[in-house]
Amino acid sequence: MKTNMTQKQKERVDKILEVVSMVNNIPISEIKQKGSRNKYVVLSKKVCMYLIKNDPWLRRMTLESVGAIFQTDHSNTIHHLRRCEEAMTPDKMGRFTSNPNLRKVILDCQKLLEVIHGIKPSKPKTENLWALVKGLEEQRDYIENEIQLAKNKINALYQ
Repeated sequence: MKTNMTQKQKERVDKILEVVSMVNNIPISEIKQKGSRNKYVVLSKKVCMYLIKNDPWLRRMTLESVGAIFQTDHSNTIHHLRRCEEAMTPDKMGRFTSNPNLRKVILDCQKLLEVIHGIKPSKPKTENLWALVKGLEEQRDYIENEIQLAKNKINALYQ
């Protein structure tokens, strides 16, 4: 399957591949190659897919397009992305327990992308969730305040 990417998207994918290749010391050709079961190559593919899907310029790429870069189908792409999401998402206690090695490689690659190419990662979903929780807490506080005011008015009417 061929990918229909713009020149800018191709450049960003190449930068991501370059950085992941540098961090893991694996040639880009091996990362893009089909069917490798070497755990370091598979780890590199996962990290590349995750960084591509979380890049603001590449976010709209379909799973098939991302998979086509690495000569794999969308179901494998989904599997790799889920593993990366698990590694990057804390548990209920705020600890990162799922595959710490994968998390470390992702964070190292994100830092290098930012330093070398100026590509900043998008906000992780956990930060978005915390913003949502904070907003809901503010709404709850507002509603509780309104309820208290209503109770005070009702009490004032009956006294």
